[in-house]
Amino acid sequence: MSKRTRRTFGYVRKLPSGKYQASYLSPTSERVQAPKTFTSKLEADSWLSEIRTDLNRGKWKDPNNGSITLNDYAEKFLEHNKNRLAPRTFQDYSLHINNRILTNYGSIYLGKLELRQISPQTIKQWYKTLQENHTETIASYCYRILRAILNEALRDELLDSNPCKLRGASHIKSKRRNIPTITQIVELLELTPERYKTAVLFAAVSGLRKGELFALRRCDVDLEMQTVKVERAQVKLSNKPLIYGEPKTEAGKRTISLPQILINDLKLHLSLFTKNEPEALIFTTELETPILTLGKWWIKARKKLNVSYTWHDLRHTAGVLTGLQGATLAELKYRLGHSSAQAALLYQHATMDRDKELTVNLDKKLSNVIPFRKAV
Repeated sequence: MSKRTRRTFGYVRKLPSGKYQASYLSPTSERVQAPKTFTSKLEADSWLSEIRTDLNRGKWKDPNNGSITLNDYAEKFLEHNKNRLAPRTFQDYSLHINNRILTNYGSIYLGKLELRQISPQTIKQWYKTLQENHTETIASYCYRILRAILNEALRDELLDSNPCKLRGASHIKSKRRNIPTITQIVELLELTPERYKTAVLFAAVSGLRKGELFALRRCDVDLEMQTVKVERAQVKLSNKPLIYGEPKTEAGKRTISLPQILINDLKLHLSLFTKNEPEALIFTTELETPILTLGKWWIKARKKLNVSYTWHDLRHTAGVLTGLQGATLAELKYRLGHSSAQAALLYQHATMDRDKELTVNLDKKLSNVIPFRKAV
């Protein structure tokens, strides 16, 4: 009679029902039960054998991973990234996570689900509900935040894969913008109060973001070298006083050259409206306070000109003008303070006038080398 072989890994016991239950000790010495019972001892042994193989190959995953709810993990995500995100970005993330991602929409309640329960189909259903209740821009932004949360869970080995796999959900098709032309900028300047004329010209020529522009101090500008140093920006948080922080991205810290026409205008502005102190803000309101919102003059000017462009579109004008001078993508990225090529490409808008000009120039060039053929 052969001796029974002593088990070297795991434990199998027969239940009163006649089925078999298998378990083993994890690397942390915790008893882990098989997720189901087995009809035979052989099946239980086979399951334990697979677990042991995974352990030996370093592929074992704790079955309790992913048991944390999205509510709890999102809280950890925010805490972990509090000092990594810009204050305004952190506030936006918190708002969207608490009010839109973790919200109970009735048919789908992501916040209450364990991470391992969130499937691509769950995401698809949630995103559809989100689109029905919010704009495409908000839905896409929330999707990107959720994907970032689950990517962190993936790095923490709480998930085997990220269920955010919806094609195109993270991108929205950019609407065609009516970028202010040079002529329109001149028309706008004619309706702009003297105190703000330089700000308008500065935005349309330099491409600085609004928060960067209105954070500029006298010491940030070198009139002799004709440069401006961008190293901070306004940070406006809900129900909190204005503070100054770093630019939107690391690439936002930059020093760019300014054209002579702007330098001349800036010298006049500094002499009239800026205190003679290094830390003095270059652009302020009539009360010499920081500019937080554009005044009534902006609304009246746009109404009189019958235009719909925004202040941010002046930045697009600067991007287009720079691109038309032959700037490379790398040069555009640097000047506009973008960290990605995709973002810089948004400002390479081709206007119909420029397109016609390029076509005429191409026609002239080709007519010198390609013989004209008469129609037969």
